[in-house]
Amino acid sequence: MLKYKMLCIWMLLLLAPIPAVVAEDIRLVMPFAPETLDPAYGFVGWYMRQAGICETLFSYDEDMNLVPELATGYDLVGNTEWNVYLREGVAFHDGTPFNADAVVSSINRVREDPDSRWYDQYDFVDSISAVDDHTVKIVTKEPYAPTLSVLADVRLASMVSPAADDLDNNPVSTGPFKFESYENGVSLSLVRNEDYWNGPVKSEGAIIYYIRQPETRALKLEAGEVDIAWAMPAQWYETIDDDPDTKIVSKETMRTYFMFVNTEKPPLDRVEVRQAINYAINREELVDTALEGVAGVPAKSFWPTTYPWSANEELEGYPFDPDKAKDLLEDAGLTWDGEAWLYDDEPFDLTFKETQIAT
Repeated sequence: MLKYKMLCIWMLLLLAPIPAVVAEDIRLVMPFAPETLDPAYGFVGWYMRQAGICETLFSYDEDMNLVPELATGYDLVGNTEWNVYLREGVAFHDGTPFNADAVVSSINRVREDPDSRWYDQYDFVDSISAVDDHTVKIVTKEPYAPTLSVLADVRLASMVSPAADDLDNNPVSTGPFKFESYENGVSLSLVRNEDYWNGPVKSEGAIIYYIRQPETRALKLEAGEVDIAWAMPAQWYETIDDDPDTKIVSKETMRTYFMFVNTEKPPLDRVEVRQAINYAINREELVDTALEGVAGVPAKSFWPTTYPWSANEELEGYPFDPDKAKDLLEDAGLTWDGEAWLYDDEPFDLTFKETQIAT
């Protein structure tokens, strides 16, 4: 497994010079564009959060602590009843008051829609109701510790106006930016929310361009056509790092990249073979070459260090040890014929299928 450092979620976040007091639109370029603008569709909630449109009851601070956002706090009554207290004086972008009824509506539209990708994520909920304008009661079917974490998940718990009638094309939430227009797959235009509950931002607006080619994103930054470039190729690091007018922000993500192994297919059903594969991977070399030494660190466990419960730093992990890998393959009954490892007298080949999830 390889645990990547966050170079702006994926690779590098590059900032061209931005004045201390910003009065005009900020221009950003990102790799992935949303198919629709409804935050409850697929992974669109991430895009709407990145754009500053959508918010949730709870969120995570820079140290990954769960903190209130549109909520102000909560009480756990017994083992299965949660009272969530809402921030007062908040309005959606269309002027609709943010209150307990709006929270119930936002959650139930996902929870009660069997066609929603996140429908089953609310299986633990027995009921949700408004106690008063600023208190929501959630009753779970059994004790469920991750309840608040679910309420921080932008994919299934983004708050949207109950008066909004076309979220696919006009997302309406409570964030610091309001939706202005969207050219599908090309750009998203935003305007400042003058009535934002946490005070208006300095920029009058923002425009996000969506370009998949990392080199093109880098060239737009270099040409001064954007202020922020997201997800840059690692090989550009040194070149751009030498530019005094560009700031690189790099941070470890919550994501680990790993391989699933089909343990029902011989000889992968033998633990020795799976261990041999681990010993045969030179993770340090992958970081230093494929990732240019700046885009990641070797993973030792499934959970990255950024998670509070991660034991990654306490584990030794699998060192690169080809001789150990060979011994384990022999222990599993494979033989080396001078050109390939044989299993049942046939060359042992691994077939990889790559998948990618947009961020």
